Amino acid sequence: MPMARRYGRCLLALIYTMALLSGCFNSPLPGEDSQESPSASPAETGQMSGPKIELMVFQYNPELKDAYQEVVRSFSESYQEINLTVESLEAGKDYRQELKARFSAGNMPDVFNIGSPQDIITYKDILLDLSSTAAAQFVIDGLNRDMTVEGTVYGLPYCLEGYGLVYNTEMFEKAQIDVKTIDSFQALEIAVKKLDDQKKDLGIDAVFAFAAKEYVETGLYLSNLFISPEFEGDAFKTYYAKSIAFKYGESFKKMVDLFNQYSVQPAYEIDYKKQIEELFIEEKVAMIQQGSWVAKTFENLDKDILQKVGFMPFPVEGYMEDANPIGVPMYWAVNKERPWEVQKAAQDFINWLYLTEDGQDAIADTLKFIPPYKGFAADSVSDPLSKYILYQVSSQKRINWIFDAYPEDWGLLTLGPGISAYIQGKLSWDALLANARQDWEQKRNQQQ
Repeated sequence: MPMARRYGRCLLALIYTMALLSGCFNSPLPGEDSQESPSASPAETGQMSGPKIELMVFQYNPELKDAYQEVVRSFSESYQEINLTVESLEAGKDYRQELKARFSAGNMPDVFNIGSPQDIITYKDILLDLSSTAAAQFVIDGLNRDMTVEGTVYGLPYCLEGYGLVYNTEMFEKAQIDVKTIDSFQALEIAVKKLDDQKKDLGIDAVFAFAAKEYVETGLYLSNLFISPEFEGDAFKTYYAKSIAFKYGESFKKMVDLFNQYSVQPAYEIDYKKQIEELFIEEKVAMIQQGSWVAKTFENLDKDILQKVGFMPFPVEGYMEDANPIGVPMYWAVNKERPWEVQKAAQDFINWLYLTEDGQDAIADTLKFIPPYKGFAADSVSDPLSKYILYQVSSQKRINWIFDAYPEDWGLLTLGPGISAYIQGKLSWDALLANARQDWEQKRNQQQ
């Protein structure tokens, strides 16, 4: 492990340990003796006795099933009194539906993931207040905003993700384009036209691979750029909004038009697989709209391409033009209906994962997360996309995610298909927005 990374983690672990020893973060759980420190585990004091505490975690990412077994083994070395089990969502299933099924069957896990205002409303009666946990004190500023209601924190960040314009660095160098100068939509337009003029020399089919067939990319991720500022980046304001004005609708249109005009065609037939495997990795395009998560795909399919990719800002004309949409895909929640010793074990697990050296090794090396907590060293992430997102967060150049607060299925079933119809010439932009406004209002009326 690099010295800087080890130093950063040891320092945070030392701060955490000193805080625990001094009595910080020791708010008693129901039935707990307030004089007893919740930080001292029997495994650490040599006082192992009685049956183990059973702690069941249900997490949403199927790709991390094997990685979490490594996490379990590492955690168990420090907390031998806790029998930790991590269950992962099965591939192809919907996490929220699975969680609802468990809730209905009276089989809720001890620790689980939530991610939207609706999740808080659905499970509020069983969500433990995590405001005074140690991990909550180290959350990067602003990242707990969507999980805080009237001062109570109901969820702790799972990881960080961000998206923007992923580009081929070698192509930009050959085209003599300095990415640092692309700090506005106008500058992006200039760069795109310059790339388009050099298509033959660069050996590309088009500048972009606009994956308009993927409604999650258009109806959720792309739209978030132009809807988030309307609601001040606040998921709760978005969730309770009875109407949408599309304040940045013209900027939205200009971005869609730019993508489509300079994309491999037909864009409405480009899905994730074609965008990544057939076009970007094969170096048939210079840029794609994608997220930090695509680094894992690059690593699995072609490690060489990962060495020549970069991120650039996603400009929203008239708002922030040098930022990226960055957010927390899910949060950790704890079931307060469990016995206090299980609640304590749940908090021990979360604190261990983000605030101890072994846990941070698991975050960086096993789970390969971008950490949403302070105290991680700069080299806690290795790929260039994750490094860029971490830098943008530290620079406060982020546009908050609010697409989880859209009306149910609005982005996927209304806005995404509408964008597809628009680029095919089947629907005008004004009609697209009018349909989307009407559907938003109808869904909100049904919701409230």
